[in-house]
Amino acid sequence: MHTNNILITGNYRSGTEYLSNLLNGISNVTSEMYATNFLRYYHKSNSITEFKEMIATHLYKRKNITLPFEISNKLIHQHDLSSFMSQLYFYLSPLDKVFIDKEQLAWKNFDFYKNIFPSGKLIIVVRDPRAVMNSFRKFTTHIGDYYLTSCLNSLGLFQFIEQNVYAHDTIVVKYEDLMTNSKETIFKICQFLNVPCQEIVSHEAPKLLNNKVWRGNTTLRGLFNFENSNNCWKTELNSHDIRLVDLICGKYYSKYGYSEFDDGHVDFQISTNNFSEWVADQFDYYYRTDNGICKFPLE
Repeated sequence: MHTNNILITGNYRSGTEYLSNLLNGISNVTSEMYATNFLRYYHKSNSITEFKEMIATHLYKRKNITLPFEISNKLIHQHDLSSFMSQLYFYLSPLDKVFIDKEQLAWKNFDFYKNIFPSGKLIIVVRDPRAVMNSFRKFTTHIGDYYLTSCLNSLGLFQFIEQNVYAHDTIVVKYEDLMTNSKETIFKICQFLNVPCQEIVSHEAPKLLNNKVWRGNTTLRGLFNFENSNNCWKTELNSHDIRLVDLICGKYYSKYGYSEFDDGHVDFQISTNNFSEWVADQFDYYYRTDNGICKFPLE
């Protein structure tokens, strides 16, 4: 079995996919996006049987893999989950010592992950919340104002990091450091994973994943330019959106080296009157609790 099971998570549009692909290039490490999606499926399912069916369907559709009967048959009761998931990961990658699974918005389920893998570790990727909002605004399939709730997810992630009781089993990686200081950042991650650090292809070059060139899901075409990618929010988000993110997440900026964007607006208050119902509900929750969220639109 694998000596280390690792979870990569973060907000959407924050570089978790990029990091997952990079780490897959390290010897003795298997790193996959949504290898099983088991955290999400477990909390969506109503029974062990339904959970098992979701896993089997996911493996077949995503990997063209049929869940072996000898593994499937191991999961009968709740207390079988740890053994089932360990054997499943080993089946997916029997030669590597480290198995890294990437799921977005999964930090709220890390308690459960630790129950399954007591020695499991967590890699959190953070990114400037305004860059996250701008990227999500351009990529989400949800039309309208749903993208605004990305700042509540960023807040929820910052709060989780602040309150994380598993800090000794967690490393926080800034997307900006990963892109501008890749070698040092990857070295720190390798130390955290206790694997030999190797040269990994930089972000200017193609990424190989399952013998395919990985191009990343970006709207930018041609040679990737990090500065353009990470700072275009300054001109593409409107003043209201920027001030909204600053109000929600601003108190964490200094900790992560992000600066407020001065556009001349001194006072700003959130008005949910023009928000769609689901979006208004999320901001009302923030008003009542001062807490962020950890959910996709319409969840």
